[in-house]
Amino acid sequence: MKHWNTISDSHIYNNTGKLHVVVNKAGGFSPADKLIVSFMLGIMWLLLYSSGAVAYVMYRDCDPLISGRIEKPDQILPYLVINKLGHFTGLPGFFVAAVYGGVLR
Repeated sequence: MKHWNTISDSHIYNNTGKLHVVVNKAGGFSPADKLIVSFMLGIMWLLLYSSGAVAYVMYRDCDPLISGRIEKPDQILPYLVINKLGHFTGLPGFFVAAVYGGVLR
């Protein structure tokens, strides 16, 4: 029989040849951890909702859908990245990689 090994708040033991990991969550998250997570979620929310406002402001006078530059309304954000931010080297590729990575989940 193997002995318990303690690594921070996790216990790893071998019972009948199987590896088990038991995490002790008695303490929960500290207030600082909760603040950091809340701040990061707030920043993500701000970025997601502000991208639609930026697209509206950029194309309020000339609609790319009506002018035929895009075919569907859900192409407005990729068109915005290519049209306005395409001169930054690698940024359109980074955007495509982020979108592709988001659909892999």
